[in-house]
Amino acid sequence: MLRITDIAEEPLEFLTPISGYAKMPLVPLEEAIEPLVSILPEVQSYAYVAKQ
Repeated sequence: MLRITDIAEEPLEFLTPISGYAKMPLVPLEEAIEPLVSILPEVQSYAYVAKQ
């Protein structure tokens, strides 16, 4: 519900779309999160739960 009620807080300018991601290889989730483990160790648990 908050998403609907905070419309006044939305930025008025258009943001550029994310680009370049389609050129990246598809890898398993466990491999994709490896660079994050040192700064967010819980990410391994999150990935495990996401795959259940």
